[in-house]
Amino acid sequence: MPDVIDVRVLGALRFVDATTGVGIKAPLRVTAPLARFVRNRTGAYAVTWASGLDAHVERFHAPPSPPLDSPPFDSLPFAVAVSDPARRYLDRSSSFRLPRDPDPAHAADDNSLFRAMVIPLYPSPIAPIDPGWAVVRASVRDSSGAALPGAYLRLRRASQPTATNPPLARGMADDRGEALIPVAGVPVTNWEADDTRPVLSTEIEAVLEAYYDANAGSPPDPDLIDSRRLLEPPDPNALSKTSVNVRLASGRELAVSVVITR
Repeated sequence: MPDVIDVRVLGALRFVDATTGVGIKAPLRVTAPLARFVRNRTGAYAVTWASGLDAHVERFHAPPSPPLDSPPFDSLPFAVAVSDPARRYLDRSSSFRLPRDPDPAHAADDNSLFRAMVIPLYPSPIAPIDPGWAVVRASVRDSSGAALPGAYLRLRRASQPTATNPPLARGMADDRGEALIPVAGVPVTNWEADDTRPVLSTEIEAVLEAYYDANAGSPPDPDLIDSRRLLEPPDPNALSKTSVNVRLASGRELAVSVVITR
């Protein structure tokens, strides 16, 4: 008889393309100092062990329930790092929380065991580009001309306030300070055309915001940087930042020089 191996899964991570939101099925390197993963056929990375949750792994038919013999849901944070062997996506770090809620009645909840935790990956400068996308290629430097690896970039409409979410697109600089920020879904037809505005083309007035966190570490966590982008001095966690006005259009590729004063 073939061996039967039962493994309790504590949760799952799903990595998606930050531009399209589509799941990444190509193999990635996913590591965590206090957790182990197994990649399944859909490209999700199942958490098969995590420090402090041994009882969850060992009790297959009846998982522990809080608060008696299990930590409360989402109470234990775990750090994870991911890299793409093909270099189409930039290395990044992230975090997730366990344990997840195992109740099937709560399967639609964000912290359900039956919902994978989604982590976006940002394209590297060599990532493929769709012909219909608007593309911004940014070179991020400080005032001395030194590259700022790990700088976080965010494209928003010029008509929207800085705090508006979600933005048009996000990106991150590589080790050379070079960043690719593609924007999908830019319209090619101007439905509000008149005698002064063409029918077959349209532009979006946008602002490219750039943030640099000198303490972000390597690889950086862009979500953590994003959570701190609105902080202002004298807050010690305030980030160095700047912005550049750009005009986006479907199929147009822009090269932008970004200087952040540290």
